Amino acid sequence: MKAVKIYTFTDIKGPRKKSGHFMYLLEYETSKGIATLHDIVAVETEETENKIQLQAIIKAAGRVKKPCEIEIHTHSLYVSSAINGSTMSFYREDGEEYDIRVRYAPEFRTSIEDIEKSM
Repeated sequence: MKAVKIYTFTDIKGPRKKSGHFMYLLEYETSKGIATLHDIVAVETEETENKIQLQAIIKAAGRVKKPCEIEIHTHSLYVSSAINGSTMSFYREDGEEYDIRVRYAPEFRTSIEDIEKSM
């Protein structure tokens, strides 16, 4: 299965609602090498940084036309943890160590609609 990397950025910082811009970049491998798609979007309504980061991911994921693995890179810890998970602790048994990750269940993070519902 092909992989797509999504990078997002916003000039809106912090929990206060503001207007501004977000940018996303999609990166994927083609037969000719690495290709990118990107866009910069003005946000007309005042929103928080986390909501704008989610909007950027949704807009970018909407440009993906075929099933693939999506890897998301964002500077929003809230958004990153919700989608990718966060290592909260570890478990040891018989000399082996296992990470304990907390994130949304797969049925709540596998489609654009799922991500929209989490906003």
